[in-house]
Amino acid sequence: MLGSRQGDTGWLAIMRDITRRKRGQQALERAFSESQQHADETMSYLTATRAILEVNELPEALSAILQSCSTIVNAPDGFVALCDAEGEQCNIVVLRKGGVSRIAEEAAMPVCQLGRLAIKTQNPVYDNSFIQTNTTDEKPEGHLIIETVLFAPIIVEQQVLGLLVLANKPEGFTDDDVDYTTGLAGVASLAISHFRNREKINDAYKQERELRATLEQEIHKRVDFTRALVHELKTPLTPIMATTEILLAGLKDERWNKMVKNIQRGGENLKQRIDDLLDLVRGELGMLTIQREQVAPLSLLRDIAREMDYIVSARHQDILLELPEQMPDIPVDEIRLRQVITNLLNNASKFSPDGSHITLRARADDNNIIIEVEDKGIGITEEAMKTLFTPYERTGAEHERFSGLGLGLALSKSIIEMHGGQIWVKSKKGQGSTFSFSLPYVVDPDNSVAKND
Repeated sequence: MLGSRQGDTGWLAIMRDITRRKRGQQALERAFSESQQHADETMSYLTATRAILEVNELPEALSAILQSCSTIVNAPDGFVALCDAEGEQCNIVVLRKGGVSRIAEEAAMPVCQLGRLAIKTQNPVYDNSFIQTNTTDEKPEGHLIIETVLFAPIIVEQQVLGLLVLANKPEGFTDDDVDYTTGLAGVASLAISHFRNREKINDAYKQERELRATLEQEIHKRVDFTRALVHELKTPLTPIMATTEILLAGLKDERWNKMVKNIQRGGENLKQRIDDLLDLVRGELGMLTIQREQVAPLSLLRDIAREMDYIVSARHQDILLELPEQMPDIPVDEIRLRQVITNLLNNASKFSPDGSHITLRARADDNNIIIEVEDKGIGITEEAMKTLFTPYERTGAEHERFSGLGLGLALSKSIIEMHGGQIWVKSKKGQGSTFSFSLPYVVDPDNSVAKND
């Protein structure tokens, strides 16, 4: 008997060990199954999310989301629908039947009672006896027969825009199915937001292209008009200038000679205004060019002062030069720089009283030379200085008696900035003005406007 009890005890120990091992194996199998389920769910999330970025249309993205959800939950049928603002009507975008998805032809249909509940509460709902409980809603021809169903609302910015629907899971839906489907409904909301934003961006790009095309047409019209205007203005001016030269060469009477010189100066002034207008338009359109060469600034300033002497002397004014003994050469377009300085001196003479002095000075710092034109004229108010370099702007009623369209300073600003420099003014009402601009010694290769065109 003792031996028999010992044998029974051994068998019991073996059986307990087998039971423990079997339970352990079952636990491992369950853990593996759950791990595999989590891996499958994670992969389906990634697949659905990747589809948003890879496909070109919203229905294709929603189809991938529905397929991923249907496969994991084991529901062979379902659809994705977009709802109206009231949640009463919907358009089925993607339909899945028998495990096969297809893009549906958009057709409005009413939302069933259970679907309206999901929209109203913004929470998922499911019914595993749907075919018995849903007997009142109208069903269109060819309607999918649904026995079990799960509705998950697709929410964008706290508003239900659609429904992710799974149907006909053989064993019925569970709370785990609800959690997973809700997650993919969130992915669907991202898809809707993504494609809506992309559509808005595409519309904005289209509008921008249309506006750019319109702007380019207007620019070409403006260029053509300006060229035509310049041509029409210069055509009658050419024989006038030629005639004055012939008259000056042949007239001996000083009185008539003086009158012809006045005509000649007026013609030259008009020609300069016309050229300024054309240059200003070129500058605004990026068509104005500069041709750089090494220029000795001191020689240039003295030369301009000599040329301007006959203009300022007519008003009993003079130009005082305040120049250093030497300055380094600078890489500039000499013709354009001469244009700027001449314009500043002309303005100084125009707005200064007879018998006054105009100062032309130059100085240097570590990186630039700075050229200044100072007058003792009527000055400029702080308010007027805000638009001083804007074309067609005049600086106040006291300037109206002077001729000009206000182009010179705007053009000067464009030319100086194309050289990589800056232009500015200091002035007080009734105390004169000082216009200054800087020009760098070295051309910055990263500054496109400072390069030769």
